[in-house]
Amino acid sequence: MALDTAVIRRGIHRSSGFTFLGLMFLVAVMGLLATAAASLWAFTSQRQKEADLLFVGRQYRLALTRYVTAHAREPQPYPTELRQLLGGGEQLVPARYLRRLYFDPMTGTGEWGLVRTPQGGISGIYSRSTQTPVHRRADAGDEGIDFTKALSYRDWVFSAAAAPGHAGAAWNETENGAPPLTWENPPPTPESLPAQPD
Repeated sequence: MALDTAVIRRGIHRSSGFTFLGLMFLVAVMGLLATAAASLWAFTSQRQKEADLLFVGRQYRLALTRYVTAHAREPQPYPTELRQLLGGGEQLVPARYLRRLYFDPMTGTGEWGLVRTPQGGISGIYSRSTQTPVHRRADAGDEGIDFTKALSYRDWVFSAAAAPGHAGAAWNETENGAPPLTWENPPPTPESLPAQPD
């Protein structure tokens, strides 16, 4: 009987060591899975914010273009502040070019980088985020944005179409110089940037 008890005790000790190793392996695998899930969640979250930025940028581009078209006969056809896109008391029947002012999805603030004309009007917007984009291909409706050259979300500039008779409104890297990533606060107008060598 004493012999049977000793054999049973040795078996319990051996199995408890194996159980401990199995438990450690399980904890390590769970840690790896949690890390993979967190990185996948962060990637998915960034892709969703990019989609939101594209939507908001297109809304601003469309609103700026509508505003410029409606005010094309004025000496300054571009709004001087984004709030003017909401409409105002300057007309008998106020025209709303934008439903509301949107937050920048990448920074979570209402602060946008503004591309200004020489007269001080707003001809485009961009995010102030310096994060590197995940989006690397052009979709329909993304005219003016070269995703392959974008180093950060600041390079995604959403510009209005130029008003008839008013040049220099839309941002063009070959004509206007470096992308917004190199801008200081406040960003310069396209005409104040150094000329590109031919």
